[in-house]
Amino acid sequence: IANVVNVDATSYDVLVDTTDIGAGWATETASTTETGTPAIERITIPLHELSALPKASQRLLDDSAFDIENWLASRIADKFARSEAAAFISGDGVDKPTAMWFAYRTRGRWRSSESTGSNRRDFNCLRRFE
Repeated sequence: IANVVNVDATSYDVLVDTTDIGAGWATETASTTETGTPAIERITIPLHELSALPKASQRLLDDSAFDIENWLASRIADKFARSEAAAFISGDGVDKPTAMWFAYRTRGRWRSSESTGSNRRDFNCLRRFE
C-alpha cells in the first residue's frame, strides 16, 4: 500500500505511468508486434514534518535508577507511529499528510476530493487496481 523512502527535501518527486504498458503472448516461431508504451507523468508529493520536543532536566537524565532517556525515546517513537498511521488513514492535508482514502469514485475513475479539472485520476489519491 505504501513505501517508506528517505528524503532530504520538502517534497518527493515520483514518475508514474498514466496508461498501461502493452504486452502480448508470443510463440517462438511467430513474429511479434510492437506493444503500447506507457505515458508517464511526474508528480510531486508534499512532505510534512512530525516533531516532538519533550522537556527533561539533565538531573533526571543522569538518574541511574531509571533510564528516562530510553523510556522517553520509546514513548516518542510510539507517538510518531500512531500519528503517522492516523495521517495515513484520515489526514486532512492541513499541516499533515493527506490520507490515502481522501478520494471518491466518479465515472469509473478514482478522483481526489480536489478536482483536477480533467477526466483522469489524480495520482495523489488511492490507486485502484481491477
